[in-house]
Amino acid sequence: MKIYILLITLLITVTVSSGKADEGLTDEELLNICLKNAGRRIANDLHEKGYSEICVVESPSETDERINFILIESIANEIKNMNGSIFLMKEKGTRGKPTLFYRVIEKNVSIEEKDRFWGAPVVERDIRVKISYRLVAPETGEILISKEIEESLKNKISQKAYTNLTKGAKKGVSFTSLLEPAIVTAIVGGLMYLFYSQKSSK
Repeated sequence: MKIYILLITLLITVTVSSGKADEGLTDEELLNICLKNAGRRIANDLHEKGYSEICVVESPSETDERINFILIESIANEIKNMNGSIFLMKEKGTRGKPTLFYRVIEKNVSIEEKDRFWGAPVVERDIRVKISYRLVAPETGEILISKEIEESLKNKISQKAYTNLTKGAKKGVSFTSLLEPAIVTAIVGGLMYLFYSQKSSK
């Protein structure tokens, strides 16, 4: 009976201690997901209000170009999926269709490290993006829609995995990772041998 208890305890301990760090997305990749979701929401909102053909004006140059690209691509893909049309324009261009203006007013990654009673520490991330946008009539300048939307994601990752992500560490095969399965196999094999030895001696 003691052998059974010892074997089960050891297997649980080895499984937990030898588990690989959870793989996760970088902070930037999670922000990109929020931006894409925000773009889809904007497109759906416009479509629900009957606007299927629009012009979109890029946010001012102080905004990261990557953000502009991700948002416009997401809006365009969603509108096209709904059989609509979208046209990219400069702010001072002549517009014959309702024009969408937007601005990213919040882009934040909140990080909190937490210790666990059982297992390695984890990092909890709260990613938030807030976008203000308005749709303007082409001739009168009337504001047809004016809204703010917020997208957020929560993510939990092991502290070790997060450190590797932030350092840009590349995956590789270490000597420890090769040795670990052999140690586990030897321990379990030894316990099984002791178990059957004890059983045959009775």
